[in-house]
Amino acid sequence: LRSIGTVHLVGCGTAMHAGMVGKAAIEALARVPAQVEIASEFRYRDPILKPEDLVIIISQSGETSDTLAALKLAKSRGVPVLAIVNVVGSSIARAADYVMYTYAGPEIAVASTKAYMVQLCVLYLFALRLAYARGQLTEEKTKYYTAQLLHAPEVIKPRLADCEQIKYLASRYVNTQSCCALGCLRSRGVEARYHQPDHGRCAGDCAGYPEKRLRKDHLQRQGDPQPRGAGAAVHHQGRGGAGGRCHRGHPLGRV
Repeated sequence: LRSIGTVHLVGCGTAMHAGMVGKAAIEALARVPAQVEIASEFRYRDPILKPEDLVIIISQSGETSDTLAALKLAKSRGVPVLAIVNVVGSSIARAADYVMYTYAGPEIAVASTKAYMVQLCVLYLFALRLAYARGQLTEEKTKYYTAQLLHAPEVIKPRLADCEQIKYLASRYVNTQSCCALGCLRSRGVEARYHQPDHGRCAGDCAGYPEKRLRKDHLQRQGDPQPRGAGAAVHHQGRGGAGGRCHRGHPLGRV
């Protein structure tokens, strides 16, 4: 752990979005550079991998073909591979040099819920251990942050218990034509998951990729019975610029 150069977090879909949060945690806590890669593109772009790097493969099933192919590529380059998987004895678990099982149980939801949450916790634990090994955190601080993770269910449970408020918000926005989730740093993985095609349409690319367009008909206000109608596209600069401006001059800022 003390000699790791760059951490490459590789996964598909939800697993990749967990890796986005893991990247932020690793860089913030351990001060180790990290990259997030989508597994389906990893082997085709001829990634720069060094023997001192670490590739973290993230998969719920442990059988994702693109992710398994990325694992084999990393091993062929002589780079150690750590797998974060849910299914014991899966192909990825067997092929990796090291394994951290999430033990989340069967994933029932189409949009992964508990598997994603446990992946986040495991990545935070890895980031804390890496930070401690490299002298970025004291033992006392490491134990404190680990204990805070254990309290996460106590924080989440009251929010989930408030069913009436959730139902009210769902009924209020059920007819919304499009939604846009904004986030930064550790929330970007959650924000990116929200923008998956099966999670609903997004008004433009609020995940922050440069030179995307927002259309006025995608910017319907709550209470409007119909979208505002097609019109000229509205630019925003994404992360690459100083922040674009949205419809009617409202600043988008860095998203």
